[in-house]
Amino acid sequence: MNKFIPRRKIKKNEASVLIFCDLLLGDLAISGFFFIKLREIYPNRKIILLCKKNLASPAKVFNFDAIVEADYLSWSVLNELRNLSPGGYGEVFNIFSPKWLLLLNGLSYGNLTSHSSSKESFRQIATSKVKLPSKPMQASEIIMALLGKDALNSFSNSTQLNIPYSSFKFTRPYIIIHIGTSKPARLWPVNLFKQVLTLSMKRNVQILITGLRQESDYENKINEIIHENNRYNKIINLMGKTTIQDLLSLVSRAKGLISVDTSIVHWARVFQTPNFSFLGQSDLNLFGGQFKFYKKSDSMGVQNLECHDKKTFHGMQLNWMSMCGYDQCPLAERHCFTKLDDQKIKLRLNSFLSSL
Repeated sequence: MNKFIPRRKIKKNEASVLIFCDLLLGDLAISGFFFIKLREIYPNRKIILLCKKNLASPAKVFNFDAIVEADYLSWSVLNELRNLSPGGYGEVFNIFSPKWLLLLNGLSYGNLTSHSSSKESFRQIATSKVKLPSKPMQASEIIMALLGKDALNSFSNSTQLNIPYSSFKFTRPYIIIHIGTSKPARLWPVNLFKQVLTLSMKRNVQILITGLRQESDYENKINEIIHENNRYNKIINLMGKTTIQDLLSLVSRAKGLISVDTSIVHWARVFQTPNFSFLGQSDLNLFGGQFKFYKKSDSMGVQNLECHDKKTFHGMQLNWMSMCGYDQCPLAERHCFTKLDDQKIKLRLNSFLSSL
């Protein structure tokens, strides 16, 4: 590309800001505090996001000046970026999306900030490198580090979010129990769902059940539990009935959210909706609720399970990181759920519900 399109070096504090964030729905939410802080730093600069096509709608929550939808490298994507900011980009931030760095060969830019990488092409192009953590750290904090040490200390969360419209309207206060999820290994165990629903029914609020459609056998069991508990039409089952826009809108207005580890938990944290999550196969260090920008966020999980594979978080091969990467659990029982203590669940969840 650099043979056909001339580039020029521009100053860091000039022109627009470009973010490469070619990730999944949950990762987009995890990056939310980065987006919010970036707007605080550059209130008068044009900020442009490049993300997957299916994420453009939820990305509008963060009020970007422009969103480029792209799944593949192409000349049309490059031309769109050039047209959106003819003067080039003063700042470029790469959030674990290295394939898009090739576009910089055809763009004028001042400074590229990205996490460190062993790839030779990255070392040649990056101007600001941020070291990956060697000790346990929140995923949101890892991304916020791209803005420097002061970003974590001076975060005010004053930016207004663009909450999407929903066709669902509820006059009574409600909490959400979110079934999730596209991967069976992350799905609620039926007994745990029953326990959570029973505890939640003690509160004087409407209960919404949300999530993707599941196999008929699982859905039938969930429906039986709902029917057994549904006194006075207090429970409304919206499984498979909401769009992502509906769901984000409902979560943003809920008194609280209870979920397994799936993307909607991270969105609840962005909206500052009180949330409680059972992390199952995911690591508490990375995705737990103990992060200073989260409001009333709590998580439970079983640490150091032998069945946890050593995996990576966007290429981070670190000893402190342990994650199960299975779509289906190969064990007879999912230890990440069955080893949770029932009494602790009751105490922690009652404490959470009482705080709403």
